[in-house]
Amino acid sequence: MTQAATASAGWDFYTPQVNADPHPLLASIRNSGRAIWHDTYQSWIVPHYDDIVAICRDEKNFTMKGGIVSHNFGRYSLLAQDGKLHRAIRSVWNAAFLKQALERLVPQIAATSQRLIAPAAERLAAGEEVDMAPVNRALPVEITAILLGVPEEHYASFAGWSDDITHMTGYALPPEHPVEVRRVKAQTEVANLLREEIARRRRHPQDDLIGRMVASGIEDQIGEEGMVDNCRLLLVAGNETTANWFGHTMVLLGRHPAIQREVRADRSLLPGALEEALRYDHVTHFAFRRAQTDDALVGGVPIPNGDQVIMIYGAANRDPDRWDNPDAYDIRRDTEGHVGFGHSFHTCMGKELARLEGKGYFNTLFDLTRHYALGEVDYGISFPLRGPQKLMIRQA
Repeated sequence: MTQAATASAGWDFYTPQVNADPHPLLASIRNSGRAIWHDTYQSWIVPHYDDIVAICRDEKNFTMKGGIVSHNFGRYSLLAQDGKLHRAIRSVWNAAFLKQALERLVPQIAATSQRLIAPAAERLAAGEEVDMAPVNRALPVEITAILLGVPEEHYASFAGWSDDITHMTGYALPPEHPVEVRRVKAQTEVANLLREEIARRRRHPQDDLIGRMVASGIEDQIGEEGMVDNCRLLLVAGNETTANWFGHTMVLLGRHPAIQREVRADRSLLPGALEEALRYDHVTHFAFRRAQTDDALVGGVPIPNGDQVIMIYGAANRDPDRWDNPDAYDIRRDTEGHVGFGHSFHTCMGKELARLEGKGYFNTLFDLTRHYALGEVDYGISFPLRGPQKLMIRQA
């Protein structure tokens, strides 16, 4: 068996310096071993692509249940379940997220992108610098709310709730910590809204995602609590991750002006530019599992039953054992197999929606603006769900 290493006391993921560019640290972690015990997080850190894929496929020895994920997103959420119950919950919405079903949203995505980007484009044309981070956030918030069937007057609250629920995700904070207080408040406010909407669907059925969950009968297995957990998860998963993906892509195209010009001139390159951005700069760095047998192994390292494992997807997507020249942003790369949308049983259900949103959003951006250059970019400190919190651009 492989000998486990001990993590350095300097492995602090929650700093502005690390969040601005985490990849030197992630490379150092990859070089430290296959499964590395971190005393502060009381978890095994797993940075290698092959090991992460193996864990994702191993429902016998590793489970999603329990731990920080249940705390942040609810014990019945898709992210906190596996096996039969996970598949039962997922089946409620699977059909709605098929690519063919989502095509109906293409005009809505285009029109919403036009409405959101046009004011920023006017300011850019006038010579102003514009912060695109809130603009990037607005499209996935609206599309997710439309799919859920939430009234328009709540759209503005969704972004704030999502921020508060996900800030410093992956870190167990004491109840009195201000971040934890905000998280609990946001979770409660979202839950109250969703309970109202669930009650409304019981009285007046609708063909939206909340309506489908109510009509499915899944409540018999997970209760109203579980329906709230999963609708709340969709709010976060459909908002935070997609907005950060847009931000990473925008930054990369700003840092690679020749590639930006190339993609603007040939829009058939846009899907590759987006997918490679997701590999190159991961959105969801941490993914959690817990060993549930005495036979759990990671790269030959035995993981004691009950111990938590933190898989670092961003390290896997730059693993030189899996990718040629992994630190290059190559929009023609074959990105098949990247873990930007997770892997195996827990592959992101909304990945085709996110791709449609990305294509519509950036096509509109390119239509309405000229070549842009980057100003200040600030990533904050929320490493597990990492993305630009401030993204200034100007017309080049």
